Formats: sequence, C-alpha cells, structure tokens
Amino acid sequence: MGSGRPGGWSRHRTFGPTPHAPRPTRSPPPARTRRVVITTTPPIPLSTAAQEPPPGTNRPYRVVLVEDDRGDAVLVQAALEEQLPGITLSWHMSIPTALDLVRDQPDCILVDLGLPGSAGLDTLDEMLTVTGDVPVIVLTGLDDRTIGMRAVAQGAADYLVKGDHDGDGLARAIGYAVERSHAESTRARLRETELARAENMRLERGLLPRPILTSPDMTWALRYRPGAGTSVLGGDFFDMIECPDGSIHLVVGDVSGHGPDEAALGVCMRIAWRTLILRGVPHEEIFPALDDMLTAERQDGQFCTVCDVVIAADRRSLTWRLAGHPPPILLGAPPRYLDYSHRGVPIGVRSDRGWAIATTELPEAWGLLVFTDGVYEPTVPTGGRLDLEGLLEITAREPFPADGTDLHRLLDLVQQPHLDAGHTDDLAVLGLLVATT
Repeated sequence: MGSGRPGGWSRHRTFGPTPHAPRPTRSPPPARTRRVVITTTPPIPLSTAAQEPPPGTNRPYRVVLVEDDRGDAVLVQAALEEQLPGITLSWHMSIPTALDLVRDQPDCILVDLGLPGSAGLDTLDEMLTVTGDVPVIVLTGLDDRTIGMRAVAQGAADYLVKGDHDGDGLARAIGYAVERSHAESTRARLRETELARAENMRLERGLLPRPILTSPDMTWALRYRPGAGTSVLGGDFFDMIECPDGSIHLVVGDVSGHGPDEAALGVCMRIAWRTLILRGVPHEEIFPALDDMLTAERQDGQFCTVCDVVIAADRRSLTWRLAGHPPPILLGAPPRYLDYSHRGVPIGVRSDRGWAIATTELPEAWGLLVFTDGVYEPTVPTGGRLDLEGLLEITAREPFPADGTDLHRLLDLVQQPHLDAGHTDDLAVLGLLVATT
C-alpha cells in the first residue's frame, strides 16, 4: 500500500534499471486475485528445493513480497532483477498463510505495513506469526524512526522506507538479512548441540563408579580414557569396594567393540558386579552370574574380559581370577606380572571351561596395577606394539612408589604411549599402593 508518505515510495523512482522512466500507473488489484508470482526463472518445485545449495552459495534467493500496490510491486521486481539476477519473487497482496510460505519456500520476506484489513505494527505481528525463522524486512512508505525501531525490536530484520534506498541497497538488505538468519540458525543449532553434549556428559559421569574405600592404609589412583574423544564413558569399566570384614574387592573389565552400546553394556557389567559383591555372593559364583547377565543384555554378540581381585583384610594375600583379561602387575622390587597360566575364557564366550582362582602371598609394602588392553596395544616409535613386555619395562624403570604422588606419576608414564600413539581404544588403569605393618 502506497500510504504513509506524500506521493508514496514510487514518487522517487529510485528502484529499477532506468531511474528517469515515467512513473508506472497505479491500478487496482484484480478481482479475486490474492497471489501473483513474478519470477525471472521457472518456479522451483518443492520436491527439488532440498537438493539445491543454500542461499549465499550458488542458488538465487527466493523472496516473498507482501504488497497490495501493483505499481510498487513492479518497481521492486525491476530493482531486484537488476541487482539479483535469477531471483524468484512471489507477490502476495495480503498476509500469506503458512501453507503459502511452504509453497513459496522463501529465504526472505518483504512486507508493507499498510495492507487491506491491517496496518502498522499489527501487520508485522501478523506476518511474524506465520514466518517461522524466515527473516522479515519491512518495506514501507511510513518514514517514522520510532516505528522503525519498534519494528526491529519486535522481530523485523530491517526497516526500509520506500524511496530512501536504491536497488543495490534493497539487494544488500536482503542478502544481509538472509545470511544473518543463517548464522543465527547455525549458532542456535550449535548451542543446542553443546547443551545436549553437556547433558550427555553429565549423564555419563553419573554412571562412573564411586569406589567404596575407607582404609587409611590404601592409596589408589586411576587413569580412564574412552576411545571416543567426545565421551566420558567407554566400554572399559572399573570398580572397587571395601567390605565390612576389611577385605577389598576390585574389578577391571573391557567390553568388546566401541560405541555407546558397549559403554552401556560396561555399565551393566559393573553394576551387576557391585550388586553381587554387596550381596555377599561367594567369589566362585561371581563370573557365572556375570556371564548370565551379559548373555541376556548384549545385542551383537559382545564378550567381555574381566580381572577380579580380592585383597585380604590383613593385606598380606590376594586372590584373582582372569576371564580372558591381561594379568595385573604386582609392584615391588622388581615388579612382575601375577601368574596368568590359569586365565579362563572371556565372559560371554560360552564354554565348559571355568575360571580358576589363584592366590599369592604379599610383602609388607606392595602395589598393584590392573589395566585393560588399551594400555599395551599402542604402537611405539621403534615399530610394533608396546605389548606386555614393554609395559613391564616402563614400570620397572621407576622406583617403587613412596606415596600417592609417585603412584600418579607412574600411571602417567603407563598411559603416555597410548596418548603418543593417538590410540583409539578405551583405556583404564587402576593403581593401588598398600603399606602393611
């Protein structure tokens, strides 16, 4: 509508390729005609719109013009044809419906504030209710700075007065509005992704164990790294519980495979193990119960290696069982692997073979490293894998840890080959330091 300024926006005739051409004659809108498409290219079918590159790359903009004056619409068409070749312009004489916008698929909307049955900022309000995330530029003859500021505060991408801008200015305003909208959408999606990631990390942290250990003679340290760099939880798991009789039970396990399913299965295994220990289930029944649980819960035939250790209340002996798992390292002078000739099959590998229990006596001061295969499988600069022998050499180069600080330093050295190689497997190393009298 050409109201709000004497002579309207077309009086200045600053749009279009021929600035001194005669002013177009105004004509009333045709009867029962609500929408006219003025386009310099064939309309883009909805079925192919999603396959085209977004604005700002190769595809011309699609613009909706909401204007009841045919003469002003023709001027906008002429200006945009010159400045934005290939643009598709859809003209509506009143506020389009949401279905109209689905059909038009606009990148930007130009709206006059004076339309039949609507005027001023009420027109903008009505327009914004159906546009979704599409930027809306007010293009009106109402030259009022206060109204313009209110329009932008209300949600308009820009406020342009007809006659104050040439075709280049209009084209720039459209381009800026579209790209600003794209940038805001990208930032919003990024914020949503970051919030979801933070929520997932809080959930994963909540699923990590809190060892139950109160004895002052026991110092422990942990290094835990999921193979997925964006995760907190992997398929490796650990736990440690001090029972009422003073004995300490600990477990370290590794579910085969990598991903959220394996991480979830690892949580199931750890919680099942903790439940069995807290319920006082005999040691020899732990692995068969875990085997039944894994078989019931797994989805893709996963198996799980497990090392289960029980430290006596007097700290002078320990028993251990291995289900396909690497043996612990007993820290001393020198460090050595605990015997693993009795190692059984992994949990979840159905076999008649059981899991034997081994026992060893301990000195007054000793330590223990229990770990998963992510510790010794990385490649080393000299070629080949670190392997169990290389891991033992790293441990042997360090003196026996005197306190918790030394224990943490030892675990840092143990995990360093994993970091240096950028190894993608999960890693778990649980270190214990015990001083007995």
